Amino acid sequence: MKVGDLVKAPWLLDHGDSAAPVGIVVEFIEEDPDGLNPEGPGMVRVLWINGNGQRHRHVFPHLLEVVSEAPV
Repeated sequence: MKVGDLVKAPWLLDHGDSAAPVGIVVEFIEEDPDGLNPEGPGMVRVLWINGNGQRHRHVFPHLLEVVSEAPV
């Protein structure tokens, strides 16, 4: 997984429907953004695109599934 990849997170419960929206990986973060787990495995910042607009969300990488890899 790298910046620019299209991803989905079918295991997250807050998407609201069975068809998880597609998002774009925009950044890798070494620390948990709220500071609760500063030495954790890191997180991925994703720009989610769905029918309700766009939003950024920090997600653990193991919850993401790559749909399409970004061109090099």
